[in-house]
Amino acid sequence: MTEFAQSAIVILEAAEKLILEKGYSATSMRDIASAAGYKSVAGLYNHFADKESIFKGLLEYRSPYPEIFHLVETTQGETAADFVNVVFRNMTDYMRRHLSFVQLAMIDYLEFEAVHIHALITELQTHIAGIFERLTTLEGLRHDLPFPVMMRFMAMQIFGFVMTGNVMPPFLLGTLSDEEWKTHMVKLILHGLHKESSDDQS
Repeated sequence: MTEFAQSAIVILEAAEKLILEKGYSATSMRDIASAAGYKSVAGLYNHFADKESIFKGLLEYRSPYPEIFHLVETTQGETAADFVNVVFRNMTDYMRRHLSFVQLAMIDYLEFEAVHIHALITELQTHIAGIFERLTTLEGLRHDLPFPVMMRFMAMQIFGFVMTGNVMPPFLLGTLSDEEWKTHMVKLILHGLHKESSDDQS
């Protein structure tokens, strides 16, 4: 990941505030320059070639991916059930603290077809391979599914849990405590919605 000078960070943080408030298209280089304390846009070009370069730098600066993969890689647990339980709980809490990055990722998807997010994840291929190797050692993990399918499924559950927690009305969300929601979600991840019949068990 790129290391940014303090002067560049000032620009990135100014751009972040504007983009999250106004949107990417409605934010101009002049807006960013003014918010960052520059008298003209010329000062921005010492650090970034254009607005897209600023946005790309902002995604790199705010990217939680290295820490996310570190959390997963260091998760304790010898069984698939233990591993999934800890990862789901840790990751949902972590994503809640980084909702601004989720917003930036959605902007990248809408404005650039997620090309910058793809690049960030691609840089972490070694970590992804390490997680796959770790998963193969877990007791109780099914081996009939490709690793990318399992990884995508878990990402969907974590992202979906956090997002629906922000949009569900209180009369639905409040029926269970946060701990109860997490417990039931982990059960669904591990066992699905299908109720086993006596024929299934035989």
